[in-house]
Amino acid sequence: MCIRDRPRAVRREAVSRPRAVAADFTRDDCGVGPALLPRGTTAEFWHLAARLGLPWHARRETFAANVGATRRLLSLARTTGTVAFNHVSTVYAAGGTQGPVAERLVAVARPRNPYEASTIAAERLVGRQLDFRVRILRPGVVIGHSATLEHPGRGGGPFAVQRIIADHARAVRTGPGAAPLRLVARPEAPLNLVPVDHVVREAVEISRSAEAAGVFHLTNSTPPTTGAVLGAFAANAGLDAAFVPRAEELSGGDRDLHQLLGAYVPYFTTAQRFRRDRTDAVVADPARASFPMTHDHLRAGFRSRAMP
Repeated sequence: MCIRDRPRAVRREAVSRPRAVAADFTRDDCGVGPALLPRGTTAEFWHLAARLGLPWHARRETFAANVGATRRLLSLARTTGTVAFNHVSTVYAAGGTQGPVAERLVAVARPRNPYEASTIAAERLVGRQLDFRVRILRPGVVIGHSATLEHPGRGGGPFAVQRIIADHARAVRTGPGAAPLRLVARPEAPLNLVPVDHVVREAVEISRSAEAAGVFHLTNSTPPTTGAVLGAFAANAGLDAAFVPRAEELSGGDRDLHQLLGAYVPYFTTAQRFRRDRTDAVVADPARASFPMTHDHLRAGFRSRAMP
């Protein structure tokens, strides 16, 4: 959990540094007593923790982490008299909605997995709060730094997809002249990969806007296509990629790979474009949201994740 203390300086524009506070989201008080967070000392809360639970058998644990923790943290924020609550969600709170996705709470839930269902429920909890200003920040698919490509840990989401493809290629598609991977996807659809430093910059700029509230998309305004991303993953595994619209057109090892990719496949087959009207009205330079990615950049950003 991260908070920002109320500035002690007289100058109104003074901004103190955020402070990390150890918390236990399974407890009603999050394990944080009034001695650590006395009322009137906390300017902002930042809630960034989430469980990326895609399988339906993990629904209970995913909801406990993403919805239960959000409810407890909102309660804690109220007891401290916080001014603003910054809730980091995901653009995939839109679920399977096709086409343009607006910056507003989801009216009709179309979740494709427990992660999306839990983020929709958590957003609704945050959106109902009247005690303080709330900002729901929805990043795209967060990848490494735009300049260094560095990403902490092994990474989930696209990094996991890269590992699955690489492992499959090593197991069944070795040697020169191997046939292309056949994947179920809409290759022309955008896949909104956004560098982590872009997400952080826009989140901070929005938080510094005293009047900013509501839903904001922290996305890449010029995302790569799904075909370009999956093609780079295949190239990192030493293969070409080909795309089909339905799993029925797959056979043999391609069908096995499709089953391994499982819960990730809907992200390759849904065309979604995330609008940034509200975000662009707040951030300092909306043009900086553009981050085109070449084939070589995509390969480099995920190459280390293709190794065992």
